[in-house]
Amino acid sequence: MYKNLGKAKIIRKENKLFDIEFYSEMLGPPGTKGEFLLSPVFGDQTDEDVMNKLNDTSLREFKVTASLSKRIEFDRKIEGSINVEDGDSFWLAKDEVLSSKLKTKVGIYRLFINKNNEISKIEYKCKTTSIVKAQNLFFSGITPLLDVISYKAGIPLIISRIICMDIKHAISSIIYESPHKPIAIPPFTETLIGEMFPIYALYREAKVNTSSYYKFLCFYKILEGIFSKLRPQLMKHAKDLGINLKCKKEVVPNHYLIREYNEDFIGIKIKKLFDDVLTKQFRDAVAHFVLRDGTLLNLTDYNTNRKFSSVLFLTEFCCRIVIDNQINLFYKFYSNKKNEKS
Repeated sequence: MYKNLGKAKIIRKENKLFDIEFYSEMLGPPGTKGEFLLSPVFGDQTDEDVMNKLNDTSLREFKVTASLSKRIEFDRKIEGSINVEDGDSFWLAKDEVLSSKLKTKVGIYRLFINKNNEISKIEYKCKTTSIVKAQNLFFSGITPLLDVISYKAGIPLIISRIICMDIKHAISSIIYESPHKPIAIPPFTETLIGEMFPIYALYREAKVNTSSYYKFLCFYKILEGIFSKLRPQLMKHAKDLGINLKCKKEVVPNHYLIREYNEDFIGIKIKKLFDDVLTKQFRDAVAHFVLRDGTLLNLTDYNTNRKFSSVLFLTEFCCRIVIDNQINLFYKFYSNKKNEKS
């Protein structure tokens, strides 16, 4: 999860609305989950005053608001408020009411209904000591219920947006997915390599999905497919034909986002990262569904989701390095093979 702290420009719009203008680099890599912490600064308050608010551990009130959706969509913009008509769902209210209450072990959740009589917004208030703890309380109470309702009714229930407000300090946390930027793609004329089609398919599958677990598995399977299948087969085939192929060195690069969020892995071999970290700490948990302590992996658990989100950019970046190298190996192989025939 990419946590953003930085100064932004507030632009006043019509109807007492505001836009926040900031550098896109603050958002993290496109398609990855992040969190904005927005704090108002009054008068002669300093950055230290803001940090003191963020680090306050006193017991105080928080409000968490979530929007439901019928579909999984990629964010085009990041909004700082959630209205009842912003959301929708396949979960209908029994009666035509404006809201209802849901009692759980962590407190009361208020359910709001849109004009189509659909549960569209969830609000939760609690007393705790930090935004993270308030978010954890919210998810620990509501996600098991949504999971059960999804099963009982056979419907998808999607939380699309989350905002957490520290009432005492007026600090808002906005969980978002970094928007993708439109890009012009020039015509390409290189020969398509059939052996790479399953790899391209896995990559696109990861990019069109918003689940951190599924995205990770797609990227992991790309590395697994190349390291355990495509590359050994190609190297053996090349050796049998007397073609000398050498792969470029594959190490985790010193990219500024990797440096900020996964610095410990910079410079190590991608194959070692794959074997020692991605396989043992992440892939085994998803594939086997049983964690090292014997408990089952809960895919809707907030902290588990954050853990997988934290390695998505690292894994994708390494995938692209390995994919590019594998493509070059195929080009060299087929080029040498063609020259031998001629």
